[in-house]
Amino acid sequence: MADFTQKLDTTEGSAFFTFTRIYTVRGVIYFTAVTGRGFRHFFHMEERGGMWRIVESPKPPEWIYQYEEELARTILQNRS
Repeated sequence: MADFTQKLDTTEGSAFFTFTRIYTVRGVIYFTAVTGRGFRHFFHMEERGGMWRIVESPKPPEWIYQYEEELARTILQNRS
């Protein structure tokens, strides 16, 4: 079940980023699915040094990295 979703207009067209909170022994991470017309990708985000970052396993396509800061803001606005 998704915790929250963010729609972004990206270089690949409109994309919906769906965040699902997962509790691990290292702390909270967000499983993130991004879908749009003709694509679907999955990756994780975790907090490192006070900032939410994309974890490179599995590694998302390069174009997603340019939205990392906006995705981090989305997490900060929606976590409770």
